[in-house]
Amino acid sequence: MVISVYENGKVTTQRNWKNWVLYMLAATEETAIYTTKKINEIDRLFEKTLLLVRKKHPSMKKEIIEKIFEQPYISPRALINKDLKSVNTAKKYLVQLEKLKILAPEKVGKEVIYMNIDLFNLLSEF
Repeated sequence: MVISVYENGKVTTQRNWKNWVLYMLAATEETAIYTTKKINEIDRLFEKTLLLVRKKHPSMKKEIIEKIFEQPYISPRALINKDLKSVNTAKKYLVQLEKLKILAPEKVGKEVIYMNIDLFNLLSEF
């Protein structure tokens, strides 16, 4: 638990730099612990998702799963690369992931984008 050392300007007026440095170090440590925990949770979710997809759709490339973990939302065009050149094929993969309840479609203007539900929820947690 980080304790504020800023009460009544004690850092500068009373030259309380040691407590300020300790405060900053504690804040950095808490942030590092939180971030490491979040990264590990995302890694576990990725591995769980990859295993499910490999079981249900063994021909789907790992790169597609990696792509849906870059951001919580993805569009079919975002899947296009040197190996996957067709928007229709990209849509097919996203619909397959939707049927596995990994993605949820959302209409934005004329386009349908897909939300990685579990990743979104994980990133929304504090």
